[in-house]
Amino acid sequence: VKINELATMITAPLEVPKVYTLTIKADPADASIRLLNNSKPYQPGIQLTAGEYEIEVTRPGYVTRKEKLRIADRDLTMSIALEKAKYGLTIRPEPADAQVRLLNNPTTYQPGVTLTPGDYEVEVTREGYIARKFPVRIVDGEVAVQVALQKVPAPPPPSQYRLTVLANPPQATVRLLNSQTPYQAGVQLPPGEYQIEVALDGYE
Repeated sequence: VKINELATMITAPLEVPKVYTLTIKADPADASIRLLNNSKPYQPGIQLTAGEYEIEVTRPGYVTRKEKLRIADRDLTMSIALEKAKYGLTIRPEPADAQVRLLNNPTTYQPGVTLTPGDYEVEVTREGYIARKFPVRIVDGEVAVQVALQKVPAPPPPSQYRLTVLANPPQATVRLLNSQTPYQAGVQLPPGEYQIEVALDGYE
């Protein structure tokens, strides 16, 4: 009997473990997918036996995701969408109390504000200083920019010229009627029109 039982065991076909396909639909579609606890490299429709697995989905500029999944008795298709990574942006203006704005983004700027990778336009302003606008690109890390504003140049003083009235007789009194500047020989005045009065008793 034992011999017969042994013969049956030898001739009985070995049971092949069932395999199922695993497909990960990543967004973005070009993200990299890895099986962390399996020696097989992942490829769409990879055949795996029933069990628990862990996958990792990565792409530059996006937050890495790790997911645990279980294959039981059927093929498995899973969708995984990655979120864009966010990095801090800090503008260090000089003077320090200058105002900073993001011109092409609704996010209110504050030091270290987190933003997704992309191109941004920054404006730095302060009263009495020349405003500055400049582009900032965030790729895959924190960005800090130092910006020094220049003071608005003071307007040049108006050009002035000297006025001398040669009165005859020389002892006559000379007055500027439409200027608060008192007249004296060689008085400095800006360009303009002036009314002069020359007077002396006994003369017109």
